[in-house]
Amino acid sequence: MIEHLDPLASDALAQRLEQMELTIPRAPHLAVLSSSPRRRSSLRARRAASLAVGAAAVAVLTVTAAVYPGGLVGLTQDALEAAGLSRTQVAPLTGSAANAYLKVSVAGGYADQVSTVLFVSVEQTCSPPDPSCGIGGPYLTDQFGSRYEIIGGEGIGVGAYPIFFQPLMGAATHGAHLTMHFPNGINELLIPIAGTLAPGGAHELALPSSIVDSERQVTFQVEHLLYSSSYLEVHTRLSGQLQNVIVQYPASGTPSGCPVAPTTAICQTLHGESWPGVFLIDPSGHWEVPLASLRPTVNDRVQDETRIFSIAKPGTYRVVVATSGNQNAVPGSSWNVLAEWTVQVN
Repeated sequence: MIEHLDPLASDALAQRLEQMELTIPRAPHLAVLSSSPRRRSSLRARRAASLAVGAAAVAVLTVTAAVYPGGLVGLTQDALEAAGLSRTQVAPLTGSAANAYLKVSVAGGYADQVSTVLFVSVEQTCSPPDPSCGIGGPYLTDQFGSRYEIIGGEGIGVGAYPIFFQPLMGAATHGAHLTMHFPNGINELLIPIAGTLAPGGAHELALPSSIVDSERQVTFQVEHLLYSSSYLEVHTRLSGQLQNVIVQYPASGTPSGCPVAPTTAICQTLHGESWPGVFLIDPSGHWEVPLASLRPTVNDRVQDETRIFSIAKPGTYRVVVATSGNQNAVPGSSWNVLAEWTVQVN
């Protein structure tokens, strides 16, 4: 049994957000499923003070190039596209770890002030119900003892696939030597990663004005925009009467006769709700879903979240807050846009 050590797994409000059906980047064989040093330091301190890690993902370990042939050359186009990167942006990183239950490998990495990305492959060689088969979300440490939590991505049985971690900080911004910590049953594997990873820069973008919806009594705000050459970090905050923008829908198997806004206990139990999502629309009009996200603050008055999007090139983008009455709908023009901002990425 695979255990996702997700800090949100038992959070009822986080589970509500998970009910939204979003497209995710393709995985190979998915059937298995420049800033100055002073500016950089200021950004790091601000992020460390204001952002906590969230959104669980599974897995990763490493095998040396001799054990795991291919390295950067072995990265598939699907894996690169899932990370929003080109092959030339990926640094050669290697490591190794294997035991009776797992075999894992790292085929490269990338870092900037928005995110740290490792391309990792993991293969399970055991089967449940063996308790030692359980695996959890990994994290990284650098040579200075700083810890970086996983914030998105997974890659079990699909070959090298991007895993997103918190961005490097402090002295590690001059070059990090990383170790991966990987929970495995009651133990934790330690995987030293050969090679140095130095993050690229990022800069803040001008913030658009808040949008106040007087009818719904909700205020929509973009709190922070941070752009690197590869990613855009978007921090949004919705506040007010959020029940007015949460879409209610009958869950599968709802008994006939349940009203749209159920009041009976049985209907309340089987009724679902979908919270607003935040998406990026590129200059061609394509809707982008986030590659990773940081832990949301969500209650009936506030929905405060940070998401990371892939940005192929500078240009004019739109950030939208949107909902859909169809819980299985792919985000797109058919969705109901609650708020929209134009952002110039340069």
